[in-house]
Amino acid sequence: MKHLSQLSLILATVAVSTLAFANVYVDKFSKIDADHDGKITAAENKEAASSKYPTMDANKDGRTTVTEVEKVWTTQIDGKVSKATVNTRASTMDTNQDGNVSSGEFLKMADDVFKKMDTDQNGSLSEVELASQTQDSMKSNRR
Repeated sequence: MKHLSQLSLILATVAVSTLAFANVYVDKFSKIDADHDGKITAAENKEAASSKYPTMDANKDGRTTVTEVEKVWTTQIDGKVSKATVNTRASTMDTNQDGNVSSGEFLKMADDVFKKMDTDQNGSLSEVELASQTQDSMKSNRR
């Protein structure tokens, strides 16, 4: 479940403009593909995002701040994406700009990312779809 949760977080981070965090996601594909049918459905994606959200509240105060999201992402991506990209992604997730990322904001971001990554628009993500996007997006976000 821990790997599934990490994968869902990474999905959520790439929604703004590119798919910079997808390479980390590809590594955990089999964890989120709950029925092991070789594809990730919107329902599997939502389950992964739902299980990840509560773990981001580092101080357990019932709120997940943009800063807490940034810290989790920075740890998980391990230098694969610039700090500026992490900061931008985390801030963008906070759509009402209250300094917190609500469950609804997080799940919407995960859904938006899923739809963006589903390049053939068949309602599921294949490893091929993820791999084809990873290389270029990582190059553009190392700045």
